[in-house]
Amino acid sequence: MSHKLITDAEMLKTWCEDHRDVEWIALDTEFISENYYEPLLCLVQVASPRGDFLLDPILLGDTTPFWELLVTGGHETIMHAGQSEMEFCYRYTKDFPRRLFDVQTAAGLAGHEFPAGFTNLLFRVLGRTIPGTESRTNWKARPLSERQLVYALDDVIHLREIRDAIFAELVRQGREAWLAEEMETLREHHRQHFAAQR
Repeated sequence: MSHKLITDAEMLKTWCEDHRDVEWIALDTEFISENYYEPLLCLVQVASPRGDFLLDPILLGDTTPFWELLVTGGHETIMHAGQSEMEFCYRYTKDFPRRLFDVQTAAGLAGHEFPAGFTNLLFRVLGRTIPGTESRTNWKARPLSERQLVYALDDVIHLREIRDAIFAELVRQGREAWLAEEMETLREHHRQHFAAQR
């Protein structure tokens, strides 16, 4: 599996410059919430038309430029049950991406089981399975093994295909307007929820 690991500020700056005009960004994160006042962001997995990437917050220190790009770009941001990702986004920018596509929510609107876990949704929509061998890994420890990195990427590299398949179902069902309304409702829900916590 080919991917690029982003580990310093200059690499992140270049990555952001290269992604200002992309049509979509698929996103997932790994983090630790136990024993922390706020969840500790340990890894950001990203897929885009330009490839698959892993941003390492432990080595980067500051990932703010990534989150700023996420909320200012014209791209669509694709996630699965993205409340944690939106929590990090709000923490760094006090804002959210302009165009959201949460595949779990969209799948429910299309008539799939809700809430569907990622592996179940992947199998139901695309007929694929992925291993789950690193679900209890220590994401804070460095260096991360290749197995850990592959596991993390599995949660993001299929998101665009899932999105396209579910959106096609919604189009056939005449429910695209439902999706647009639900994504705006989701944005507002996140805004109220995270603002109330601060």
